[in-house]
Amino acid sequence: MSARCLAVLAAALAVVALGAGAAEAHQASATFSRIETTADPARLRFEIRIAARDLYEVLALEDEREASADEIRRGQGDIMGYVTDRLEWDADGVDCRMEPARVEPFEQGQRFARAELTVICPAPIHTIGLEYDLFFDLDRRHIGFVSIGRGTFQLTKSDPRLEWDVGGKVQSGLGGFAVSGVWHILDGLDHILFLMSLLLMAVVMKTGGAEGVAIRPVRQAISYTGGIVTSFTVAHSFTLIGAGLGWFELPSRLVESCIAASIVFVAVDNAVRLDPPRRYVVTFCFGLMHGLGFASMLRPLLPPSQVVLPLLAFNVGVELGQLGLVLLAMPLLYGAVRALGAARYRRVVLPAGAVVLGGLGFIWLLERALAIKILGL
Repeated sequence: MSARCLAVLAAALAVVALGAGAAEAHQASATFSRIETTADPARLRFEIRIAARDLYEVLALEDEREASADEIRRGQGDIMGYVTDRLEWDADGVDCRMEPARVEPFEQGQRFARAELTVICPAPIHTIGLEYDLFFDLDRRHIGFVSIGRGTFQLTKSDPRLEWDVGGKVQSGLGGFAVSGVWHILDGLDHILFLMSLLLMAVVMKTGGAEGVAIRPVRQAISYTGGIVTSFTVAHSFTLIGAGLGWFELPSRLVESCIAASIVFVAVDNAVRLDPPRRYVVTFCFGLMHGLGFASMLRPLLPPSQVVLPLLAFNVGVELGQLGLVLLAMPLLYGAVRALGAARYRRVVLPAGAVVLGGLGFIWLLERALAIKILGL
């Protein structure tokens, strides 16, 4: 039975690692767009921002890397051509055409290519339709976020069409921000691995007995988990909201490197020290960086004004996603520690977590800090 449990645990850790290797460490690719009306009722203004790291195919770069500002400028025609080829507009059942305006590099925590164009229809627009087909052939999880007024909509491979009654009331979109928050943490593998590294220690504790380790009682485990989750929540909420409001900003490479380092630190600390003291302090410090990571995805979605409620809604979504992960992981970890025993859990699972989770975090750290590719993650 013990050997079987060990095999299951090893397989579970391998699945996590393989799943992480099959996707971006932080977030599926995404574009951020905005539709605005103009003085001419037959025209709309459309702006789309594409992350520079997603342009290597469009610009035919020699390897998978972030496009530079100069490469974006030189590749304006290729970028605009890609956008116009993969967007289709119609108004009240009649096709509309696009008139390109400009493409330029844009910095907002990370580098984007910002393309602007005008949608021109044969008659005043009552209902506009958009068929979106960017990047789905390269990333099946790609999301196109489209903002209209205070509303934010998500276009996916399974649901690539948007329809909007021009001049009609647009929903606040707060539900969309909350859903985006949930999906961001569930799709952000580095956040998941950091949380999993923290939870690995929640089911065992140091004792004065012969083995020096015991299964942590459920009530104590709930208190332990509540403490680290609360410290993580407070920290990332502060930096998420502060960065979203424009109070501060750090370079994206620094933030993403620190997030990767957080996984390495906690995973290795689990293997080296049993039940490290004041774990909530470590969680709080690293949580500040994770909040900046959340903000880098959220900022392009925010409306030009009245951003507080969307920020709060996104943060609520993050907390819901985080809570779901905790509720799923804790019973599984308790099952593992009861099947293996506390001593074997300490000897096998915690070192395995350091190797698998910490190893993957270390690869991400090298890739992000040095801007290199090691395993193509």
